[in-house]
Amino acid sequence: NWGRAQRRAVSQWYTKQNPSELAMAVTKYQNREGYTHRDVLRLSHPSTKDPLICFLFDYITHGLQKAIEHLKSTNDNHNTENITDTYQQEVEQKQIILNNDNEEDDEINNKKLLTIEQLKEFLETVEKVKTSTDENELITAIRQHHLVREHLPTNMLNSKNIWAVLLENMPLTAMAYFLIKLPKYFLN
Repeated sequence: NWGRAQRRAVSQWYTKQNPSELAMAVTKYQNREGYTHRDVLRLSHPSTKDPLICFLFDYITHGLQKAIEHLKSTNDNHNTENITDTYQQEVEQKQIILNNDNEEDDEINNKKLLTIEQLKEFLETVEKVKTSTDENELITAIRQHHLVREHLPTNMLNSKNIWAVLLENMPLTAMAYFLIKLPKYFLN
């Protein structure tokens, strides 16, 4: 049983995340140490008014189809474009505040502004990729949505072409972790 401080800390981690980073995290790291994101959300009871985070919470707890159905029912009562515009304005304001001579600024400024439609498309792609056996489809998805190794079916990780695309944007720390497997594909 979690105490109030632990619930608040975990809840704030989820609600304070950039929605695109949270989407990547929950799809990349689906469970650790026997806990899923669904378990953690049920233990921490996070609450937010951010429609993107709410959509992600629905996805985590109920799956993609239910999240889309819930989104459609709430969109009948609200204008999605206004929600998206408000979120984009908030992101732009944060970018202006952070616009100093800092290495992190380029990373922040290069991040795509995320709309509900883009988030839905990303999650649909992640779900589709889980069962895909089409190498070209996977390569397109990796490039278009910046998917990582953890998003892909294990049986497709034997492809030299898929590893070549994964390496294009793989961080150095992740690359170091996979150095043992990489010679198998590239030193033939």
